[in-house]
Amino acid sequence: RPSSSATASATAPLILATGGADGGVRIWDGRTGVLLSSNNSEHRARVNALVWSVDGGVCFTGDGEG
Repeated sequence: RPSSSATASATAPLILATGGADGGVRIWDGRTGVLLSSNNSEHRARVNALVWSVDGGVCFTGDGEG
């Protein structure tokens, strides 16, 4: 469960990515809701954009700093 409010989300088949006000990006199992991966140091500002690549293999993220 995210430690801060989710500010952006994106889905790929059976996977959900959320970005938070804390700058963290989290990857979730879309069926079970289990947290699969978490990275809290990637962004220094609120994550406000997420999008998956066409093949669903990469999630691109953006924040308020550009």
